Order: sequence, then C-alpha cells, then structure tokens
Amino acid sequence: RVDYLMPRYAFPFIHPRISCYNNPTTKLSLLGSYYQQTNYYTILNYGINYSLEWKEVVHPLKKYAFPILGINYVYPTTTPLFDERLAQDPYLKQSFEKQFIMSLGGAYTFTNQQINKPVNFTYFYVNLETAGNMLQLFTKYIVNVPSDTSGSRQVFGINFANYLRGDVDVRRYLSLSSNRTVVLRLNTGLAIPYGNSQVVPYVKKFFVGGTSSMRAWRVRSLGPGTYRDTSAVTYYSSTGDIKIEGNIEYRYKIFSSLKGALFADIGNIWNLRIDTLNPESTFRFDRFYKEFAIDAGMGFRFDFTYFVMRLDVATRIYDPSYLS
Repeated sequence: RVDYLMPRYAFPFIHPRISCYNNPTTKLSLLGSYYQQTNYYTILNYGINYSLEWKEVVHPLKKYAFPILGINYVYPTTTPLFDERLAQDPYLKQSFEKQFIMSLGGAYTFTNQQINKPVNFTYFYVNLETAGNMLQLFTKYIVNVPSDTSGSRQVFGINFANYLRGDVDVRRYLSLSSNRTVVLRLNTGLAIPYGNSQVVPYVKKFFVGGTSSMRAWRVRSLGPGTYRDTSAVTYYSSTGDIKIEGNIEYRYKIFSSLKGALFADIGNIWNLRIDTLNPESTFRFDRFYKEFAIDAGMGFRFDFTYFVMRLDVATRIYDPSYLS
C-alpha cells in the first residue's frame, strides 16, 4: 500500500468550509495484495482509494473520513484440483470469480485517551461501505445491459460486486496503575450481498484467526459456525458474512521496554445464506451462542517506542467445530 497525503481538501466542485485546525487531509492510496493457497489458488487484488479526512480540535478526539471512494479489481486463479471443489459449491465458486468493485464508504473514530496520563478511556471505530449501486443503476436502467444465466450484469466483461458492509470496533482501557492495564475489546461485522451479487466477494468477507484475532487458530482456519473441513484443501472456506469477536487482555510491565500480557479470546464467523452443502456454517439465533470459540494465552511485548514486537502463545479452550 502506498499513500499520498495532501494537507487540504482536493475534491472536484466541493469546497467545504472547514478550518485548517481541523487538519483536513486528502488521501490517495494505491493498493495491492496477494494471497496464495499453495497448489490450489491465488488471489490478486489491485485498487485505488480516494478519501477526505478531518477531525475535531477539542478533546475528545473525533475523526471523520468521508467520502471514501474505492475501485478494486479482484483476479483469482485456481488449479484444476480446486476447480473440482468449486464445482460442488456454487456459492463458493461465485465468491472466487473475477470481480470489479466500485465502492463508496465512510468511517468515524472516537477516543478520549489522554496522552501520557494513566486514566481510563474508550476507543470506538465504525466503518460503512457499499458497492455497485451506481453500476447497477447504469447497467440496468440506463444502458440496459442484459444479465447472464446467474442474473448478474457485467462491466468490461467482468461481474461487478453489489453489497453493503459494516464493521465496529469498541475498546475499553482500564488503568489499574501506570504499569498495569486491562483492555476489553468487541469487534463485529456484517456484509450483505444484494442486487447484482448473490455472495460477497472473498476479499470482502470476514475471517478470524491469526496474530490479532482468535490467536489459538491460524488465519482463516476457524468457522464459519461449526463447519469443519476434513478435506485436503484447508482454510479456503473459513470466511463469513457475520463476525462477532471479543477479547480481554491484562497488560503489565516487566522491566524497561519489556511488557507482558495475559489474554483470552472468544468469537467466530457465520454465513447469512442457508448453505445446503454446509448448513452448520449458517447463522441461527437459536444456536449461535453455542458456537463461539474460546482460547487463552500469554505473551510478551517489546516496546521500542517507534514500533512494538509481539510474541503470543495461545491454546484452545473450546473448539465449536467438534459440535458438527
């Protein structure tokens, strides 16, 4: 990712009257990502983002980002072995199609943290994104592009994504002393396909596991729901339309730049659509509370002021995949 920042607003035909003290910023970002599942598939994601950001001067900090305009091209390539799996799951196959994503979104950040003061504070972040609405209007009502056999329309010979996606991150920091802190965190997300899409693109789905999320599981190896993949192709389907995750962490200073942490994570992901091939992956109100995975562990933080090195070790306490 490469960002180019301009300390002013640079948007055609719009000149908002916001003081320079609000730190108005225009951000232009070039994005690129590469994800590979060896012997099965690779996903290339190229894009460009354009956003306007500003913040309120007075305490507490309130930061806004709107609009966030994005254009992405998702190009997956699959092997014949993985194509056999996709042929058995049409919804998974659609999430791995080439996708053109044209999105509009906004974000809001709030924190009442006081720098260098050991006081309790709250951090709140919300992000909303919608994609494909202008393309749906243009292709369906203006130029009347015919739909294909799946009911989707295309631009430049590529299906375009149509979805609504939002996520919320809430954290509460409880200062026990200058060297001891308890952190509570809740992170939720929801992605809904509609219009031109029956499924959310793979790169826009939620996942858990890894160094910052459900740390006893590998990235994309937990869920959705109680789904358990026993085939040779692992992790590929561990994404979902819904994410609910929380954790608690006790941080303490050992000496100088070395800090310790004790933590526990709880969470999972689910699909909105009823999947007849994998019904255990669907979110249901009468059982979702039984499907939260739980882990616990400890770690060390090497704080060098400008960057932090982190080492965590976690073990699984409850694995919901055994329910299936």
